[in-house]
Formats: sequence, C-alpha cells, structure tokens
Amino acid sequence: VDFTPNQGAVVTEWSIEDADEIFQLRAMLESYGAGRAASRASAEQIAALRALAERQHDESVRRLPGYLERIGELNNLFHRRLQEAAGSGRLSRALAALLEAPLVMKTFLNYSADDLQRSAAHHLELVRALEARDGDWAASVMRSHVLAARRTFQHSR
Repeated sequence: VDFTPNQGAVVTEWSIEDADEIFQLRAMLESYGAGRAASRASAEQIAALRALAERQHDESVRRLPGYLERIGELNNLFHRRLQEAAGSGRLSRALAALLEAPLVMKTFLNYSADDLQRSAAHHLELVRALEARDGDWAASVMRSHVLAARRTFQHSR
C-alpha cells in the first residue's frame, strides 16, 4: 500500500523486479534463519515443524477441495515456526516485511501438482536437517526452496 498525503492509500502491484528482489532477499534471510534454527531449535519445535511438514505433504498429495488454502496456511505457519526456532527477533522483523501473504498465495495458485509436492518435500528435508543439527544443510535446502518458488512465480507472469 502506498500512502499519499491528502489523497489516501492505494494498493500497488508488484513489478517483476519487486517480486524478484523479495524472493532474493527471502532466499538470503530465510536460509540464514534455517541455519540458525539447526543449532537452536528445541526438540518440541522440531516435532511441531515435522507435524506441519507432514500435513502439508499430505495435502499436496491428496488435493481435496480447499487444499490450496490449507497448504498456504500450513506453509505460512511452517515458515513462522522456523523463524521462531532461529531465535532472532531482528531476523523475524526483517522477514515480516518480506513475507507478503498475497505474493506467497499467488505463487501457490500457479503451482502444479509436482510443484506442490516439491515444496512439501523441501519442508520435510528441512526438518531432517534440523534433526541432524546440520545448519549448512538446512540453509541449503531453504535457499533451494525459496528459489524454486521464485522460478514458479516468474513463469506465472
């Protein structure tokens, strides 16, 4: 939303460059957060992330009516919980400005069945990296995850 004094607010569209920049920043910051989470997440946090990832994977395979909305909610919750596990308020605040729900949901609307399953598989692999306490692996998977979403978004425009 752009605010103009004495004129009000206008909802703006993302340009291709804006969206690309958001995805690039997310790839950097979220991969950093995933790496941090690998050494900081509690067993309970990892178990909660596993449950979310498994539910998302199930939704991506079954694709029952309303599945895209459920996947979107599960995805957002997974990413928020992963940020919490990273234990950095600064990182969470920086990512809050980048995780634009309409942009994420628009991306999901253009996912093929294979794209949905790949995304869910990334979440499962991220959980395995956290369980192994391997920050490099977690960061690598998250970077791939965000860049794959960027590619899908680019091809939908």
